[in-house]
Amino acid sequence: MSGEEMKLLRALHEWREHGEHAILVTVVKTWPRSPWPEGSMMVIRENGTTVGQVAGGCVEADLVVRFLAWREEAGFAPAKPAVVRKLIEAAAGRAYGVPTDAEIVVLLEFDPHPLNIRDIVKELECRELVLRRVSRRDGSVTSQRMNREARLMLSHDELVHPLGPVYRMLLIGAGPVAEALATLAKLNGFEVTLCEPRGECLHGWSVGGIKVIHEMPTTAIGQFAPDARSCVMSVSGDPLIDEEATRCALYCGAFHVGGIADHNQSSDSDTRLRRETPPAVALRLMAEILSAMSMVGQ
Repeated sequence: MSGEEMKLLRALHEWREHGEHAILVTVVKTWPRSPWPEGSMMVIRENGTTVGQVAGGCVEADLVVRFLAWREEAGFAPAKPAVVRKLIEAAAGRAYGVPTDAEIVVLLEFDPHPLNIRDIVKELECRELVLRRVSRRDGSVTSQRMNREARLMLSHDELVHPLGPVYRMLLIGAGPVAEALATLAKLNGFEVTLCEPRGECLHGWSVGGIKVIHEMPTTAIGQFAPDARSCVMSVSGDPLIDEEATRCALYCGAFHVGGIADHNQSSDSDTRLRRETPPAVALRLMAEILSAMSMVGQ
């Protein structure tokens, strides 16, 4: 789950708690593929405003029309969850990396109960894994903690939707690569923490909205407490710091541990790194992280 999806759930809870009507839209299947994977969510407020995306704008407008029709025709009368299938034509999908016709299937939940949403948000804020079950017969919802990752499933009877806490990144060492990587991570919904024991290296740091730990990696990793939705990236450029960070992080439970040191094992890699700009190095590292992230729960 990204930080944006947490904002979405908090917004949904606030609206419903104040008596506003809303629809929760969840992607339950895509074919052949989509930039917005299964489990992506969007909420539609009773005035037609939305938070989140499920297809990059390809089908959101139609879903808003359906929502407004529910308002006008049924007066927000209780309704059981509905499955909607939408075709994304290639011409519209190319802008989002979908070169051929694609199909997206979403589940619409009308007026989710605010207490259930509140409880889920609290669990996620405590970095717990939560399994949410939605009955397709009457819309009733139950949720429970999980002890491991699971896959989303839709059957004739229910939607089983696993939810997890926000992905986090611990960056070891400030510098141009770290700044670029922190920016990319935040754009991808990560919460970023920076470990930098060298005070002088923080001068000029320009990325806001992150926590800074002024300790050596061993202490910082302990404070950060990595879990299965965390990654640790050592990009200080100082061999002593990077080696300590990598050694301490290898068995910490993070889904990915990496950094510049991983690419300094050969003269060819070293030469390539000297040619690359900091943003290029950060982009390559972020690609590695996202690739590893896609395997979480597999």
